[in-house]
Amino acid sequence: MTPTFIAERFDVAGQPASIRPTGSGNVNDTYIAVFRTHFTEERIIIQRVNAHVFTNPGRIIAKMRRANSGGG
Repeated sequence: MTPTFIAERFDVAGQPASIRPTGSGNVNDTYIAVFRTHFTEERIIIQRVNAHVFTNPGRIIAKMRRANSGGG
């Protein structure tokens, strides 16, 4: 899968204008994605979780959602 393919699956207004790596990490691959509409430009960070290190990436996402919603 390409970073563009992944970026298009996020709920961000606009079309992907650019996606580039932010450097080299020890575990995950991190990208900055720029989405543009006629009026705005949105920059987001996208991270590819290393499935060899984190064998259940879905659990990571579930924990992040709970933490962001205040559910602990």
